[in-house]
Amino acid sequence: SGEDIEKDFPKDRYIRLVSHPSRPEQQASIGLPLIKRLYELDMASLIDSQDKRVLLAVGPDGGWEEPWEVERFLEMGFIPFTLGERVLHT
Repeated sequence: SGEDIEKDFPKDRYIRLVSHPSRPEQQASIGLPLIKRLYELDMASLIDSQDKRVLLAVGPDGGWEEPWEVERFLEMGFIPFTLGERVLHT
């Protein structure tokens, strides 16, 4: 839950990132902002101390299936990023 995330991974100690394939049509249909590629994120501005850690949420093969999944991460302060349109398989 969001409360558990805040308790276990507080924003002042963790950068919260959520990975999702780039799907502009899906993002536009549910009102999500354009998801930036990882190299487009300004990591220097996100890391304000040497003690900062990264919490990374990666979905199943094909990315997060339901739009509400990504929306929920955004509500919990995660920053979305993409590695591109290709679906990475494990």
